[in-house]
Amino acid sequence: MKRLVIRGILQLNCCALFRAMRNNSNVISLDVSNNELSDIAGEPIGNMLSTDKKLRALDLGFNKLTILSLQPIA
Repeated sequence: MKRLVIRGILQLNCCALFRAMRNNSNVISLDVSNNELSDIAGEPIGNMLSTDKKLRALDLGFNKLTILSLQPIA
C-alpha cells in the first residue's frame, strides 16, 4: 500500500493509527484530513514523524489542530 486515506475516524482511533504507523513499512502518503483532529493528536503525530522513515506526505488539512498541536510536529 502506498497511499492511505482515512475519513470519519474518531480521534482516539486516529491516535492509535499514528502509533501503529511508527512501524510503517509500506505507506508513503497518509491523508487524515477532514477528521476533526484536535491538539490531542499533536504528540502522536510528532512521534510518528520522528520514527516513520517511509512516510513522505501527510495531509492534516481541515482538522481542528492549532499552533499548540503543531509544536511536537515541528
